[in-house]
Amino acid sequence: FEQLCSNYCNERLQSYFNEIIFEGEMKMYADDNVNCEDITYQDNIGCLRLVDLKGNGIFSLLDEQGILPQGNDEKLLTKLNQTFSTNPSTKSIYYLSNPKKQNEFIVRHFAG
Repeated sequence: FEQLCSNYCNERLQSYFNEIIFEGEMKMYADDNVNCEDITYQDNIGCLRLVDLKGNGIFSLLDEQGILPQGNDEKLLTKLNQTFSTNPSTKSIYYLSNPKKQNEFIVRHFAG
């Protein structure tokens, strides 16, 4: 859990950095009529939503299992795998089940 929170914090900081540096600078360039269309950067919003989306994010699903009387790690992992690996409407490229350790999952992230 601590590693998830640490990585989430790094991703949130990276998102803030992207917003301030890239989006802010590009807006200033546009205001000054400087062409900056070929400046691209990788947005990490999908990774953030995987973790913090209300109702279907990892934190929400973790809270749900914590509240349920019969909630446990195995049920949480099953729910995560169903939500982010098999359900086409909520499938995420940032989520992987860990093939080496069946009781773990992996979040692909950029910051760090």
